[in-house]
Order: sequence, then structure tokens, then C-alpha cells
Amino acid sequence: MEFPTLYNSRFFVANFGLILQFRADIRRITAAVLHALSKTYSLNIDPLTGITRHAYLGAHLRTAIDASSAGWTSYAEQAACYLSQARSHNLSLIYVASCDPESTARFKRDALTFQNVQVTAKYDLLSGDDLEAMKRLNWDQRALVDYEILLRSNSFAGIYQSSFAWNVALRRYVAGKSYRWDSMEGVGGQTFDNEYSWIYGPPGAWRLFEAAMWP
Repeated sequence: MEFPTLYNSRFFVANFGLILQFRADIRRITAAVLHALSKTYSLNIDPLTGITRHAYLGAHLRTAIDASSAGWTSYAEQAACYLSQARSHNLSLIYVASCDPESTARFKRDALTFQNVQVTAKYDLLSGDDLEAMKRLNWDQRALVDYEILLRSNSFAGIYQSSFAWNVALRRYVAGKSYRWDSMEGVGGQTFDNEYSWIYGPPGAWRLFEAAMWP
């Protein structure tokens, strides 16, 4: 992230990042998760159409020890924002991406208790050989599975400190009706928002991601 992407054409910006493709085993596991997600919750997901309307909220719950030690956005703040976003979009299902099992379990309980919202994750949706294949992956390889599922969510939510969340939001941003690559400040505690994604944090924070990250 050394040079602003806005110096290139919109078409180039929207497509340059696609030269890096995920390997076949990651995509196969992702397909298994999407199939189970669609079948379990009757969502009629078509993986080839991209963003799925009226389906689920994709939430990146970033609460692992490195994030908490660095003083990143707390679990309580993330959970409150994500549940509020699900409610505002009339979504009763959240797919959560997290490498923190304790926070994931807590989020499932909180969602059911406060809003009767169901929360699911890749481990809940896989079984048999697919589950064993995913368990053999490193933690960052498993995150690629989450990345693909989050890309296809009806609405996405993440926090401003996370480069992973920014990449998901910016990749989804190019699918919008219009987009630009200069400063995009949010309001009301949102660093970034558009029709598909919200990044929560101070308005205008960490502009380097939105200015110079290839989606």
C-alpha cells in the first residue's frame, strides 16, 4: 500500500487484485460451506451471482488475543454494531468469521437472547471429509474460506483496524452502482459505508486502506 489506487482507471482498480486467485482446495471447501449454508437456511445462494440479496449478514468478529492486546474495538462494541446492522437490514441470520471460539460462542448466545438472530460459522456447516480438510489448513488459510463467504453476504460488517475487513468491503464496493477512489468518510461512528458494507470506527480513520489497498 504505497501508492493511491485512484491514479489508475476504475476498471483497472476493480480488476487488478483478481490476478491473485485462491487455490483449488480452498475454493472446494468454500463451495461446501456455501452449499450447506444455502440448504440449511433455505437461502437459494448462487455462488456465481456474487452478493446474495435477503440472505445473511456477514460479520467479521475480530477479538483474538492480538486484537484485544492492541486495544482494538471491544467485543461488546462489535456485537452491538453487528446486531444493530442485522436488525436494520431485516436479517435473521449472521455468518460470523472469527478465529476466537469463545467470542463466537458468546456472540451466538447474545444474538439469540437479544434479537432472536441465528449465528452460524464455517465449523457449524461442514462435516466429514470437508471438515477434516479445513482442519488441516493453517489459520490464515481458513480465513480465505471466510473471505469468500463474506463477499457473498447481503450486508457486511467489520471494524476499521482490520485490513481483512477493509479488503472485503472494498472488494464488494466495486460491485456497487457507483464508486470512487478518493476519500470516503463515514458518519455516526462509521469509517466507511455503502450499500453493501459498513466498517465501524471513527470517521475518516485509517484512510490508507481505502486509498491504496487493491480490492
